[in-house]
Amino acid sequence: MQRVRSEYSILGTYEDGVQAIRAFMDFAPKTLMSFTFNPHTGKSVLVIDGVVPLQELWREPKNVNITIRGCFYLCYATFPTLQCVRVGNTHVFELEGHSWGKGVMQAKNFVKLTNHTHGAFPSVIKETRFYNTPSVANMFFTMVNKFIPQEVSDRHKVGCKFSGGRLSNFYMVPTPEEASQRTFLNICIGLKIRMESEKAFSLDDFKPPAKEGSETLGNPERLLCWYSVENKERVENEKRTKTTN
Repeated sequence: MQRVRSEYSILGTYEDGVQAIRAFMDFAPKTLMSFTFNPHTGKSVLVIDGVVPLQELWREPKNVNITIRGCFYLCYATFPTLQCVRVGNTHVFELEGHSWGKGVMQAKNFVKLTNHTHGAFPSVIKETRFYNTPSVANMFFTMVNKFIPQEVSDRHKVGCKFSGGRLSNFYMVPTPEEASQRTFLNICIGLKIRMESEKAFSLDDFKPPAKEGSETLGNPERLLCWYSVENKERVENEKRTKTTN
């Protein structure tokens, strides 16, 4: 992870993240149609327009840098709390007008992108839905579906339809520019919550319970998690209580 940060000048700050996401959205406009999440349930949905020719993202080194930096911080923003990581998010792709000749990313580039982004920290894609997929894609998935694990197949829904046509008819309103700005702000909110959640976490807040005759580490989940923003006040109250006692 440190190598990725160094290679692509990822500072790991909110300000750097906002700049990286803004640069990616300017470079591939209208690609990110929507991002929403519920801080109470941990559910989140990222809607992507798959018409963008992905090969174009890799023609020049500067394009690769913009793409990986943007997607790196996007992964942070779309998993703003530990509950979001547990629940997993939903990816929705619009594929009407998608060109499979220009739009399919080469395997080596796809592996590079996923290793540098999703591979850097825990993340779960609960479900992926593909809308308005071409017939050839539906037939291909039907054949492949016989050879992949059932749990993987269940998480990928191909051939989904929206009564209003393209998903952009629903999400990119009242204008594409306003919709993109709304999505950008929602992503920035998710990124801010993620950064604050990491700052609030401290191993000093956890003391493994003593257990005679053993060296227990207590609750591993408590050790590995970061506290979400909504729990920050509770953590501070616990500290004050310990100090009083």
